[in-house]
Amino acid sequence: VENEDSPQEVKDFLAKYREAYQSEPDMFSALAYDAANLAFDAIERAGTTDGEAVQKALAETKDFTGVTGNFSMDEKHNPSKTVF
Repeated sequence: VENEDSPQEVKDFLAKYREAYQSEPDMFSALAYDAANLAFDAIERAGTTDGEAVQKALAETKDFTGVTGNFSMDEKHNPSKTVF
């Protein structure tokens, strides 16, 4: 739910989604958006699209800012973030 205290990333995502689809995004849309941006971020940090290099960059993710919150990858390669 958007409000005046929402981070700018969330406001931008909602505006772009509403413009593109003329509807409200659901949680899966936001999670997919974050997953895609996380992949782009890892490719940029890896400096290549080589699978092993991207996988290493994904595993090293720290303090990634997404529309569903900030997170880092844990030792099992799972995103660690707060529930709220």
